[in-house]
Amino acid sequence: MKKGEFITIVRLWGFTSTLLMSVVLYVTFLSIFLTEEKAIYVAVNDYGEGLTELIIFSITLFLAFIGYISLLRDKRLFRSPEL
Repeated sequence: MKKGEFITIVRLWGFTSTLLMSVVLYVTFLSIFLTEEKAIYVAVNDYGEGLTELIIFSITLFLAFIGYISLLRDKRLFRSPEL
């Protein structure tokens, strides 16, 4: 895999992970808000799903951060198209 291909994948991941995490956040908020108890319970089983999810979220946030830095460093992104 070439460097340019990796940067493209990371940039796309920066957009998609932010969008998907926002959807998860809104669904979680609505599920809490619409229940009578106004609470949500998280159960961690014997296989350590809580730790696995923490690792996955950490990796996705790191890749999203790299993608955004790459987009900010790209000067062509903020230039107006020349006529």
